[in-house]
Amino acid sequence: LIPEGKIEDHEIEAWEAANYEAEEALVIPAKSSGQGSNETKAGKKKSAVSLRVTEFTGRAWFIKQDDIDTDMIFHNRHLTITDIAEMGQYAMGNLKGYESFATEVQSGDIIFTGKNFGAGSSRQQAVDCFVSLGVSCIVAESFGSIYERNAINAAFPILSAEMIPDLDLQDGDEVYLNIKTGEIRNNRNKKAVTASPFSEVQMEIYQNGGLF
Repeated sequence: LIPEGKIEDHEIEAWEAANYEAEEALVIPAKSSGQGSNETKAGKKKSAVSLRVTEFTGRAWFIKQDDIDTDMIFHNRHLTITDIAEMGQYAMGNLKGYESFATEVQSGDIIFTGKNFGAGSSRQQAVDCFVSLGVSCIVAESFGSIYERNAINAAFPILSAEMIPDLDLQDGDEVYLNIKTGEIRNNRNKKAVTASPFSEVQMEIYQNGGLF
């Protein structure tokens, strides 16, 4: 079980959790001293707890395609790149019709797509390239199992929703989603569906900034 409390720097990016050991120590509430303060194991005061957001509103990308594999998301010719900041420019660069995705996407955008997203070989860059670009969440009808695990472990928000077509999405629609309840709503037409919400374990990983 993950200890009570959370990493002091609650803004730690998902790629840091996925690729490097977090530099900040986990903190636990100290026994009450009568002054209401909390301390780390080392005895230092910790900052006030502030959970990571569980609700997002962003611009939709509706990619109506199944079986988008990791090579389409992040081509294998770029696998020598280890700097997260450089990965974003290659996101979707091998997916026909979306070669310019990296130059058009905006921070906070939400991707909607079909079945088996992230199929194929395991490569963390296929998750981290979206983190680099500031994508808020990916919602797919289903995910490749390895990709799903990599995203969860890196605390990158993903949701599975079989009823995406019921949202009647258009590119650029403003969409609201809640990873805690699974609610997804198209603010343009008010149509809504319910995705599989984060499990308790997934939420703990997310709130801690990643598994590692």
